[in-house]
Amino acid sequence: MIFSKDTAAIYDLLLLQHAVKYNLNDRKERDRSVKDLERFFFKSIEAIEPDLFLEVGARDAFASSRAKKTLKDKTNVVAYEANETNYGEHKKRLKKEGVNYIHAAVADSSDGVTFKLRVDAKGRVMADGQSSLLEHSEHETGYKEVSVPSVTMDDIFSEHLPQSAVLWVDVEGALGIVFSRYTRKSFKRTKMVFVEVEDRPYWPGQILRHDVDRLFFKQGFIPIARDYQSRYQYNVIYIDKKLLTQNDLFRRRLSEFYSGDA
Repeated sequence: MIFSKDTAAIYDLLLLQHAVKYNLNDRKERDRSVKDLERFFFKSIEAIEPDLFLEVGARDAFASSRAKKTLKDKTNVVAYEANETNYGEHKKRLKKEGVNYIHAAVADSSDGVTFKLRVDAKGRVMADGQSSLLEHSEHETGYKEVSVPSVTMDDIFSEHLPQSAVLWVDVEGALGIVFSRYTRKSFKRTKMVFVEVEDRPYWPGQILRHDVDRLFFKQGFIPIARDYQSRYQYNVIYIDKKLLTQNDLFRRRLSEFYSGDA
């Protein structure tokens, strides 16, 4: 698919029409939009039944845990988390749930990377989901840099060789790094991606929503739904456009989402 600003603008306008269902001045309503998008996403993975569910930037692996309950043993569920504190806190539970939870960053190299752990005013590592490969411009209390193992997206797909995959990606501004080693061969095995994007830069060097559009459009993906988490940071679902003609149940789930029945 050829990317153009006009095409991206048309898709954006189509997605924004769904905002009429929410009062965007109300925090609870914006949160409801997030829950609605998540509900649609997990109903959609039932329709797709992927071989691989991959979560990148997992923290507590909420998405992987829910995917495992939804798909049971039909799907290999794999989650990557680079923050060792988060990993240590959740690894036992996730192992019991059948999630393959891995302490590593997904990056542009498989040789290990420097990960930036947020610290508070007393220099203590913050066990949250906002540490990153990049430094947030508004985090004033600093970071602790640690070396962590890393893999690339192509490494993951080469190891698991899925016929179909669904992704959940929340990497605090590092999308450009994560997807830099995600080649056409891996894209061809992917059916749907839930990804957090930004319209303005918070992490120096990050890519923004229009860059993500360009990346996905080039591989034949289109944005089909979004939420209104906040004004400049929100989640978008991209799909391989062939899903619309090849999967009737997915089309039904998408219709339900836009009709308010999801």
